[in-house]
Amino acid sequence: MKEENRILRKFLTNKEIELEVQHELLKKFWDVRSKKDLVDAIFIKHILSKTKIINMVGMIHISYYRLPSLGIKGNKTGLYTHHQDEGWVTQDAVIDRLDIWQE
Repeated sequence: MKEENRILRKFLTNKEIELEVQHELLKKFWDVRSKKDLVDAIFIKHILSKTKIINMVGMIHISYYRLPSLGIKGNKTGLYTHHQDEGWVTQDAVIDRLDIWQE
C-alpha cells in the first residue's frame, strides 16, 4: 500500500510539473533561449531530471545543450594554403602574390 501511494504521489507530482510547464508555455512565444531558461527555472524549483523537463517543454535535447556561437560563424581561416607547385605556403605569401598580380 505504501509503495502504491509513493508511485501515485510521484505520478501526480510529475503531472503537476507538466501542467506548470504547459501553463508557462501558453503565456508567450518562446524562442530556444527562453525555453532553456524555463528548463533551468523548473529544474531549480523542482527536483526532476533535465531530460524530463526538456521533454515537457518540447525541446530537442541537442538544442538545450548546444553552446551559442557568439556571432562567430563559418570556418576558421587556415594559416596555410596549398599551392600546386610550391606546396604549403603562408597566407602572407598568398596576399603578396595577389598584390603582384593586381599591379
